[in-house]
Amino acid sequence: MAKATRNATKYTFTVLVTAVVTYIITVSFTGQRLLVKRKISIDISTSANFERQQNETSTKLDGHENQNNLRHIEAVKSVCVHKDAPPTIPHSNSSVAQNMPIRGLVNRRVFSQRTYRTPTQEILSRRRRVEKVCRTTWVRGEVHGVFTHRSGVIYCYVPKAGCTFWKRVFTAAGFGNGQDPFSISRNTVHVQFGKGENYSSAHNETVYPTRLLVVRDPFSRLLASYLDKIYLPDFWSFEAKEIQRGRRECSSDFLRKHFEQMASKFQRTGQSYSTCSERMCAKYLTFAEFIEGSFQRQEPHWTPIHQICNPCVFKATHIVHLESFSQEVKPILAKMEMGHILNGMDQKKQVEFELDMLINYHFERIKEIEVYMFYRSCITLRELAYRLWQTFQWKGYIDPEMTYIVPDDTFAESSIKNDLIAQVRRARESGLGKVDLMVSARERFQAQVYQTLPKYLFENLMIKYKTDFQLFGYEDMRDSMYSSLYNNDLTETYKSEQ
Repeated sequence: MAKATRNATKYTFTVLVTAVVTYIITVSFTGQRLLVKRKISIDISTSANFERQQNETSTKLDGHENQNNLRHIEAVKSVCVHKDAPPTIPHSNSSVAQNMPIRGLVNRRVFSQRTYRTPTQEILSRRRRVEKVCRTTWVRGEVHGVFTHRSGVIYCYVPKAGCTFWKRVFTAAGFGNGQDPFSISRNTVHVQFGKGENYSSAHNETVYPTRLLVVRDPFSRLLASYLDKIYLPDFWSFEAKEIQRGRRECSSDFLRKHFEQMASKFQRTGQSYSTCSERMCAKYLTFAEFIEGSFQRQEPHWTPIHQICNPCVFKATHIVHLESFSQEVKPILAKMEMGHILNGMDQKKQVEFELDMLINYHFERIKEIEVYMFYRSCITLRELAYRLWQTFQWKGYIDPEMTYIVPDDTFAESSIKNDLIAQVRRARESGLGKVDLMVSARERFQAQVYQTLPKYLFENLMIKYKTDFQLFGYEDMRDSMYSSLYNNDLTETYKSEQ
């Protein structure tokens, strides 16, 4: 009897303990589930709030950059797939579209795929990137020339990366009389003050703690060099002639057809020749011929940036991307007490200023004594005006649907420049009503010219500018262009060298 009672008590105790343990485990598990659910709810709410704030901030600072960049990518891809079909870009005549910035030739950074950073955060991120590359890689290159300011700002200039603007700023600041930098001619800043100072130990970080370097996407910089220096006559008398001498064969692409049409339009009486056989002026080099020759002819306008302004030597504190120039240079201009120069200078006015500047520069350039005879025998003012018009359309500055009306032979030479300025202004005004069309023309032209390059030549370009990509970014632009041109990823050979 006693034994049966003990067994019953033991069984009851066991059941009770089991029930208590089960209850504790259940409560604990349920609590954890509630905590997890609450944490997830908080995370989602926080993420949503952060994303909303981020989008609001990015909308205020970047405007319509994301929408614009997505259209740029689609434009390039559509051109590469269908060479003759116009890009399918939504057209807009809204006031927002009319004020939309016309950036460098292409900007493929897709906003939705990156975390928004303020200009200050961007500058810091780029500096850290450069410092990391400099610690782990031997970067070959020098610092060729700098401009300095008494405020402790030093600028290492890079051709075709906004250097005309900065040379004007430092030149005006050096005068110290409050002169407007934009009143200084392009010829003055490049000829009289063009090379700045030779870099030395006197330009150290203690004396000049604010150290500025402006960089640009290598492919956009190359195309800008071709248009401004080879298509337009600036470099015909030396660099273009040397490239032509080393040309192995005459390319036959859409630019060759363009040159043939131009030659028939502007050739002098009694002249008749193929543009491939022209030797004296080197005025008909295509983009592909220029690129091939650029490997043999090292010139600062297309030399990799790290070779002429090595950031590991210069130790830049402010690495500014030309594509996001306006927001990032304001603190430096303010330090130089030159912040006022951007007041009222929006993108529209900057483009209009550049149009007038380029026209005046090239019309004055061919009248200079040392080059007068060469240019007078190679190009007429009517052809110069035509080439400037075509360049402005390819850059997306003017309405691509308008045609330049070439002055007839009865037009006085002194009137050709003024007539060109008047036509360009009308085309600019017309283009502002259809900004998307100008952007489309610019992107289409870039896609077309890079399509003329053989694959091996494009890959050689990627190797040549590999260190610039490592130092300054732009890999997304490079990868997107390669994928669009050749419909596949970068070659394993190139990736293995990264």
